[in-house]
Amino acid sequence: MAKINLLTIHWGKCYGAIMQTYATCKLLEESGHEVHVINLIHPSTKKTYKRLRKWVDLFREFQFYLFKKKYFSNLTSKSYEILYNKLPSADYYAVGSDQVWNKDITAPFYLDYFLHFVPNGIKRISLSSSFGKTEWNQEETLTNEVKNELNKFVAVSVREDSGVELLHDIFNISSIQLPDPTIGYGSFDKLLPNRNPKHQLFTFLFKNTLESKAIVEGCVSQLHIPVYKNNRLNSYFRNGPIDWLSNIANSDFVITDSFHGLALSLLFNKQFIVLCADEKKFTRLSSLLRLVKLENRFVKSFSDFENRKFELLKHIDYSMVNKILESERRRYQLYIDKNIK
Repeated sequence: MAKINLLTIHWGKCYGAIMQTYATCKLLEESGHEVHVINLIHPSTKKTYKRLRKWVDLFREFQFYLFKKKYFSNLTSKSYEILYNKLPSADYYAVGSDQVWNKDITAPFYLDYFLHFVPNGIKRISLSSSFGKTEWNQEETLTNEVKNELNKFVAVSVREDSGVELLHDIFNISSIQLPDPTIGYGSFDKLLPNRNPKHQLFTFLFKNTLESKAIVEGCVSQLHIPVYKNNRLNSYFRNGPIDWLSNIANSDFVITDSFHGLALSLLFNKQFIVLCADEKKFTRLSSLLRLVKLENRFVKSFSDFENRKFELLKHIDYSMVNKILESERRRYQLYIDKNIK
């Protein structure tokens, strides 16, 4: 058994960040290791506490806190100084998954996510880390600093194929592509002991536009099912991580522009279509769709939906998809077993 200190993105009221952290911990723990999640909080998240104006926001924050308290039992104290003098002893430091190597998200702690604070002699490993981009446009000084840290890793895996290419072309680092840990773990039924299937369509969209609303209405018209809507009481008390997971698991159809919305839809074998919230960040979704050979579930526009609606709403045969997902789970487990002793 190894002792592992894990640095990942778990802060904020982000369902995907919570679920990927949970999955990473479970993958490592079920492999026989002890995991401590490093509670490094981004400054922008700390400021949100001062901006909470509605008690409902505070209650939602509390639901995320309860989830972390229950499932991240080894969460360290909340302080930047923990990186230097308060972390538990460890055999390995791991970083990943999510966009831990996206400077737009992790600055000003960017180099911390390349584990530059880790003492020499302790092994470092990357668990499907993501740059969140296909291009590297940082200054030479930072590029050299990142390269220096990456050369200290015993194993590097990244979430997208584009990350493998970027590491090779910019840093001359060999790596492998591994899926997001939510795919690598895959056992989220354990969080939902009581399933309550509903004949409904669930939307999880970062970008609500007139076009996306038209696509939703088009699906409702063709499928003859209602859109799930939180009533006021539910919006106050049922908007935590488990509620989000339940909405995906219990709905007939999902429309999302979120990577983890897509990942959980696949794991629960949902019928779905994917929209694009940001072309610059769509690489991670397109990579996952390509992996499971469902690129045709991406809808570019309302006109695209209208032209292909019968194809898009055709029932997905999950027999082949599940074989691919199972293969990816085996690859993830093999990577852990090979590189963490």
